[in-house]
Amino acid sequence: MRNSHEEVMKIIFNSKALQAVFSQCCQHATTAVVFKVQSDGAYELTGTGQFSQYSEKVSFSIPEGEDSAPEVFALGKASLSVIANAAYFEENLTFDFGDDEEADVQRIELRGENVKTYLPLMNQVPPTFSIKPENKIGLNIKSEDFIKAVKETVFATATSDAKAFKDTIALGVKFNEDSKPILRLIGTEGHVIAVADVLIEKPGKTVDEAAKDEKIYILNTSSLQLTGAVDEKVHIDLADNMVVIDTNHGCVTGLTLKEPKAYGTLFQRELSLNEYDYYVQLGKQDMMKALSFIPANSGKKARVALTEEGVRVSEPECEVDNAVLLKTLASAGQANLVFSRDFLANTISAVATESVAIVGHSSDKKSVYLRGEDDNAYVVIYLVAARSDK
Repeated sequence: MRNSHEEVMKIIFNSKALQAVFSQCCQHATTAVVFKVQSDGAYELTGTGQFSQYSEKVSFSIPEGEDSAPEVFALGKASLSVIANAAYFEENLTFDFGDDEEADVQRIELRGENVKTYLPLMNQVPPTFSIKPENKIGLNIKSEDFIKAVKETVFATATSDAKAFKDTIALGVKFNEDSKPILRLIGTEGHVIAVADVLIEKPGKTVDEAAKDEKIYILNTSSLQLTGAVDEKVHIDLADNMVVIDTNHGCVTGLTLKEPKAYGTLFQRELSLNEYDYYVQLGKQDMMKALSFIPANSGKKARVALTEEGVRVSEPECEVDNAVLLKTLASAGQANLVFSRDFLANTISAVATESVAIVGHSSDKKSVYLRGEDDNAYVVIYLVAARSDK
């Protein structure tokens, strides 16, 4: 863990610099934060999780009279909040690696002007992914487009009960309807699927090859939400077994999904507004108000009937006619759709526009599309009862 158990080593971090990096790493640290000395004299901190990690460098100093620092060490999840809180109140924090003969476990002493505590070191340093993969394909994405796509998909993973999808977003390169390569992001909790596409700037032949390869990568949602603090561009490297997202502050690393069956068909699915059997556009607040008449968190269903007069929203199991008639902003065709009331309400509330549209095909008896005012994003929401057009 250290260069020598006989040496008494101390390293000093500026608290503000440590806190800025540490707060990012902690969002990924479901297992640990790994400290590793780099050739430029800084520590690279890496927060490791199940599917992804975050890495960023932070400088340190060595007290006068000492000439070495531990090459690598790791702190477990229980220690992370202690360091984060201490860094908030102190100007500098000292990590003292001196041996304590009375201690039952290997540990460090964390010190500041007002803080003194002990933190156990992990006996084994967890493995981390290389942030410089070989045989990589580089993509450049506008930061604002990428961040927007994350926001349009991350909501669909928030309440996941399915372990395969929980707190993860899948991404991959594919061709859109205009045969241009795009980066597609998908978030799902099993019943609602959010899809967002981002154009790739100046794609080359290697990007076309990535689209044909159809590899799917998976990252923790916390990893992608860190990209709110990036510069104008986000650089993404795709490799055989991982994806690296350079945020200009640190690197987010994710893994290739080995069995992409759950996501594979979603990457090929397209929404074409030129080909639909019914379409209706409504004010978001009008729709939410109509759904408010059906009890929330009760397992109730919501019937949405597209008629010539407008859209009728009602509770299908109710013995009395409790339908609310809504005026439409635009409509075409008729349909009778039944949703989970809560899934529909939660999905509509997550759409960050003033209006929402429901688009469907008569051949699809299981799901419909719901979209806001962004042509590059939509949600697939499943029906809970057979549809009837009577």
